[in-house]
Amino acid sequence: MIKSLNEIRETFLKFFKFKKHKIIKSSKLIPKNDNTILFTNSGMNQFKNIFLGLEKIKYSKIATSQRCIRVGGKHNDLKNIGKTYRHHTFFEMLGNFSFSDYFKFDAINYAWELLTSQKWFNLPKNKLLVTVYSSDKETYNIWNKYIKLPKNKIIIIGDNKNIPFKSDNFWQTGNNYPCGPCTEIFYDKGKHINGNLPGNNNIGDRYIEIWNIVFIQFILQYNGNIKPLPYLSIDTGMGLERITSILQGVNSNYEINSFKKLINQIFKLTNNKNINVQSVYIIADHIRAIVFLILDGIIPSNENRGYILRKIIRRALRHGNKLGIKNFFLYKLINYLSDFIGDQYKNFIINKKKIQKIIKFEEQKFIYSLKNGLNLLNLEFKKIKNNILSGNVIFNLYDTYGFPIDLIEEICIEKNIKIDKIKFNLLMNKQRLKTKNINKFRIKQKKIINYNYNNILKKKSLKIIAIFYKFNLINKIYYNEKSIIILNNNYLYNKKKIEIGDQGILIKLNNIFLIYNIKKYNKTILYFGIIIKGKFKKKDFIKIIINKKKHYSILKNHSVTHLLYNNLKEILNNNIKKKKININYKYIVFDFLCNNININKINNIEKLINKQIITNLPVYKKKFLIKSCKKSHVNYINEIGIFHIKKEYYIKKNIYRIIANTSIYSLNNFQFKNNIIKNIMQIFNTNKKNINNILINLNKKKKKNEIQINKYNNYIYNNIIFFLFKKIFIFNKIKLIINNIKNININLLINAISNFKKKINPLIIILIIKNKYRNYIIINITLNLIKYIKLNLIMKNIIKNLGGKGKTSKYLLNIEINNLSIITKFLKIIKLIFI
Repeated sequence: MIKSLNEIRETFLKFFKFKKHKIIKSSKLIPKNDNTILFTNSGMNQFKNIFLGLEKIKYSKIATSQRCIRVGGKHNDLKNIGKTYRHHTFFEMLGNFSFSDYFKFDAINYAWELLTSQKWFNLPKNKLLVTVYSSDKETYNIWNKYIKLPKNKIIIIGDNKNIPFKSDNFWQTGNNYPCGPCTEIFYDKGKHINGNLPGNNNIGDRYIEIWNIVFIQFILQYNGNIKPLPYLSIDTGMGLERITSILQGVNSNYEINSFKKLINQIFKLTNNKNINVQSVYIIADHIRAIVFLILDGIIPSNENRGYILRKIIRRALRHGNKLGIKNFFLYKLINYLSDFIGDQYKNFIINKKKIQKIIKFEEQKFIYSLKNGLNLLNLEFKKIKNNILSGNVIFNLYDTYGFPIDLIEEICIEKNIKIDKIKFNLLMNKQRLKTKNINKFRIKQKKIINYNYNNILKKKSLKIIAIFYKFNLINKIYYNEKSIIILNNNYLYNKKKIEIGDQGILIKLNNIFLIYNIKKYNKTILYFGIIIKGKFKKKDFIKIIINKKKHYSILKNHSVTHLLYNNLKEILNNNIKKKKININYKYIVFDFLCNNININKINNIEKLINKQIITNLPVYKKKFLIKSCKKSHVNYINEIGIFHIKKEYYIKKNIYRIIANTSIYSLNNFQFKNNIIKNIMQIFNTNKKNINNILINLNKKKKKNEIQINKYNNYIYNNIIFFLFKKIFIFNKIKLIINNIKNININLLINAISNFKKKINPLIIILIIKNKYRNYIIINITLNLIKYIKLNLIMKNIIKNLGGKGKTSKYLLNIEINNLSIITKFLKIIKLIFI
């Protein structure tokens, strides 16, 4: 009997090569040109466009051994790992495919020959049974009359809850997607293992599905009906690990030879006598997924695929902690994966050290948070009264300690504790709104690293006494981590060498911490930033480099703020109070409270302050500055340069705001405004005195043109209405318009459609707009259909499939898409579904 996993893979491919199939290499785990799924989750993914008829067929018969990941969406096996003997996050899918070549008879015969022939896998026929879709009599007859499988070995599977085509034996992934009935082959592992026949609840592990043969012959329409495809195809899948467990005569995928080496090593790492086998299986499964994801170019992060990878790593680390493994261990397990590598061996050897480095780095980042997070969780469990973990605690674990929600949920299930997901989701939505602009502070690293070291203000070694990461006191920070650092004294601030709002870097040899802001909390100076090279730890001795130009600009703005405040009080008769003040190197934002204000008086302040700057008096003169502000300023007032009020406006409840610049930034604003005036003078061949009259005349012409445009728009509007009336057809008692329009004002079209809908009801309008520079998909429905058609969900699916950006309401969807060829394909598919 064939033993090794590699031999079984090669035998499968050899069999189908003998049957004249083209052997295609596995595609990557990142799907190519398909943003509807995060990962490749089946053998057919790389052939999706062929099934849809969007790509030409190079080979009509294909076989593959496809690497797959199932950790999200419809196909998510993450929670089943370790609980069953047959599920994995990462696995290989053996598959054969036919595109308008052979169909049901040959597909079933090939599978039966490979599984039962003495030349190939040689499985006992009496151990095999199959399932068939209830209305697929052809497949039933092939099994019964040609394969000679007894009736008691053929199980009929119908629709779930009598919903048409909602069946385990009718394969589909969603609307507007190829679909069809399938037949599944099961292996009976024997009475000594618990489990019910397929089609029942709690199937257990006795009957193992080893091969699924899908007959692709329909397209599923949006109304729930199916329509025949122009040609018939075959899509099959057999899990390599499952068939290996059967051929090696073991009861679990985790008992096959390839897994044994890995699992034995995990056992050696733990000193725990009462070992939780489920945790061992989870680690063994997850390390495979981790390595192959990194091998295909995915790096742990907080977004998309990178976040899924990080989630898998952290789940494995948590189960290592559960087993009592205290040291970094995950990266070492890569040495025991050679049996799983297959055709990726060369790539694996080249990148092995890099993969280990990435995994170890993730372990270092999470191990401290894991320990503290679990301690917090255990404390919260003791406080629980209603057996529900609060959303606030869940959010804290997620946001502060980096616990994925799935991990928290898993721990709670083990303790029979429910979680408040509603509150957690509310907090998550608030967090997403806050973090939209968080990364604006990032500056190109080349500019930062290439600081002029002459800008160092004090060659004095300072020591890190505290590091805060996500509001937690920690000992180390690593590359790309945002944090707050506190130094051992406030020497630089007290000696006026640094200022609130300064930017710069902390350095320790080749390690660099980018300071993007400096703030003061009580008497403590906080350095906000991110590591852009290396790492830092508590008690490190460092040097600080401040950007001298920006520092000097902050001093100027600080000094002029006092001038501004004093002049405001003088002009407004002391009838003001300072509110929020924000000073940085570019500008000043000065908010103040005032009950009665004449905004025209503020315009005179700019002149007054610039006159005071020209006097060039020292800054400590009481005439200009208040007594409490004698430090952290320029020495003489004329160092401020030009003062310019960029904006002044009302905010709310008698609070006003002034935004102002000094020095080079003021000069830039003056030059910008002056250039505009010069351009106007040049265009209209006039002088400054006439500019106002020219603008008044232009406005009059604009209004006349608007009248003419409105007349033209009304003409176009009437033509649109006439066009829409001509294109109506009926589908299931609903009036439909599906068509494309070229070169039209999109807003005018939407307005016309809105009025048109008042005359025709119920109505669905689907239009493809092809303009010169932009293309759109517009879907509009009448109000009585919004209960049945969710345009927000349709928009998400369209953007996932086709890209683009859009907006939607309950009855209108408007998406802008750049790729015209994709839009054309979309229209063809829509017409195929409805017409």
